[in-house]
Amino acid sequence: MKGFSLLPGLQEFWVDNTTSVSVPMLSSTGTFQYWSDAQSNLSVTRVPLSENVNLLLIQPHCASALREVEALTFQHDFLRWTKNLSPRAIRLTLPQLVLRGSYDLQDLLAQAKLPGLLGPKANLGKISDADLRVGQVLNSVLFEVKADKGAQPPESVQQPAGPEALDVTLNRPFLFAVYDQESTALHFLGRVANPLSAL
Repeated sequence: MKGFSLLPGLQEFWVDNTTSVSVPMLSSTGTFQYWSDAQSNLSVTRVPLSENVNLLLIQPHCASALREVEALTFQHDFLRWTKNLSPRAIRLTLPQLVLRGSYDLQDLLAQAKLPGLLGPKANLGKISDADLRVGQVLNSVLFEVKADKGAQPPESVQQPAGPEALDVTLNRPFLFAVYDQESTALHFLGRVANPLSAL
């Protein structure tokens, strides 16, 4: 994460109203795209990862509303929310994340009622004259959110000129999406209920 630095020591992340875990946190002060929606009980912050790829952070206004916000996010075209974003001076703090996942594509195809697509009945004759069969199709993913190696320590980060920076701290459950701005294609979509065992 360009411009983000690791805060000294571990910080509290509240898994629920009574339980917290100690995790490393990243912080940066700058101008980010932001929107707060009181009606839907959530706020959205967009962080650029590259020229076209963005990280969208969706946080309920209260931790207990995660399921409602998640249902709202998955039921609607949440990328439309990006049209409501506007630039704002923000001090953004979020947990350092290491997300690993793996799934069997054949299981997903069976759930989608397409088990024959890669199963024993699949016709792979155009690949080879041999009687080819797919044994297993696994996809493994590693997604990391970590500090920029060249970032300055938090003590020396300068406040942006203009209005006072809004403090946005993701220290309770939130949703995130990594997407391509031009095509709006989603690369990752997930939930962080506990950074020590994020999904």
